[in-house]
Amino acid sequence: MSDTFQHYIDGEWTDGSGSETFTSENPANGETLGEFHRGTPEYVERALDAADDAFEEWRELSHIDRAEYLWDVYHELKDRHQELGEVVTKECGKEISEGKADVTEAWHMVEWAAGNARHPHGDIVPSEIASKDAYMRRKPRGVVGCITPWNFPVAIPFWHMAIALVEGNTVVWKPAEQTPWCGQIIAEMLEDAGVPEGVFNMVQGFGDAGAEIVENDVTDTVLFTGSAEDVDPTALDDDAPAEYDLVVFANVLNELADPAAVLETYGNAVASDGALVALAPADENTATGLRDAERALVKTTDATVYSPTVRLWPGREPSDSGWTFDVQSDLDVPDFQRRLDDATPETDDDHTPGEFVNVDVQYAYSILRMDGQRRLEVTATPNQYAPMAETETHVPNRIKTIAVKLSHDLTDREDANPLYKLGDGSQGTDHYAVLTNETALNDALQYADYGDLLTFDGVLALWNDDEGAYNLVVDEHTTVDHVPAPL
Repeated sequence: MSDTFQHYIDGEWTDGSGSETFTSENPANGETLGEFHRGTPEYVERALDAADDAFEEWRELSHIDRAEYLWDVYHELKDRHQELGEVVTKECGKEISEGKADVTEAWHMVEWAAGNARHPHGDIVPSEIASKDAYMRRKPRGVVGCITPWNFPVAIPFWHMAIALVEGNTVVWKPAEQTPWCGQIIAEMLEDAGVPEGVFNMVQGFGDAGAEIVENDVTDTVLFTGSAEDVDPTALDDDAPAEYDLVVFANVLNELADPAAVLETYGNAVASDGALVALAPADENTATGLRDAERALVKTTDATVYSPTVRLWPGREPSDSGWTFDVQSDLDVPDFQRRLDDATPETDDDHTPGEFVNVDVQYAYSILRMDGQRRLEVTATPNQYAPMAETETHVPNRIKTIAVKLSHDLTDREDANPLYKLGDGSQGTDHYAVLTNETALNDALQYADYGDLLTFDGVLALWNDDEGAYNLVVDEHTTVDHVPAPL
């Protein structure tokens, strides 16, 4: 590789407006792999304008027509598997099997995104008014800025861009400055596939180019993969305009010194009808840390918990442990985890069988809105229900209460009674529903999803001294119903 490689903007290869270049080097031996023009904010702006101009025509195509462009990319990724795996190995330092696995991940994502285009999209959900239904229709966002890291230089770009393109968005992409050669090849693939001018654009460069993607008003959505140290809590001023429709914190709050302050800064920048979403691993420290930050934000701003820990009692605040998390189906064991596990000798005292395999999908999340909306627009009243803040006064009697289901079954023994965490937004102590006798009148507890709202009539309130929590015993005398009832 001897030429200086260019940016790809509006269907053309161009040197850009700056004169600076940078090189890609093999981390193993320092070999220069290629020289690349360094993009400037001015040239990022040109790429964004090209994507903006191309958006309307691109969005008018059907999902299927847009996906057709990606099938050529899918086949090229498979055909060049060995070659591209070697490029990944040379440029980011992975051993060859991992380099090839990176390419495999890429074509899996392209295949999924293109194939998904033929599936019907949209949802119809029940309204709180029985005679009406509400529907959700997916629409493209517009210009999507993609900023990707060096460690998966082929897979992650397609995780971002394949879906964005099929869904009708246009893209401006900045590859990692450590792996521009991989970026060059991906751009060539999309050009060869005939993607229309301006729909896909690539600008090579450093942080100033990425910052322009994030800060430019033309950008409608940013897809970014990086680490917590890349998040600057002062990146937005306190008086920044409230203009962002969605801000997502994915497994990052637990690594910040003051997550509540960061949430407040970015919450203030969310539009009045926008949302702030935070995700965290399910372990106790990170999950409760997320909930603490959520509660602090609600206390100091106009934010409202949209889901899942909806507050049902006006003027009351929860102060329990806040450890709640969702659980989804296990993943298939990733190939690299299986290889690591298979390679562990039986005589290895430092590692046990299965240590390298992690297929669990468990996570805590919080969705907050600035317009007061909640997923469950229900307000509890004391003449109907007993608030959890007052459970102590009802022990050991049967009560009628209303609460959100905040866990899957927490028991780990087959002979144990199913156990579920509950909350109504007023609780100062953890509450758990214990299902001691399932009947047709109370089976909603077992089959309700995480975050569903349930009423409990005739539930027995008890104090569990061993756990320091309240148990709400659901038995043959208890009726449990959805609110509202599912279709």
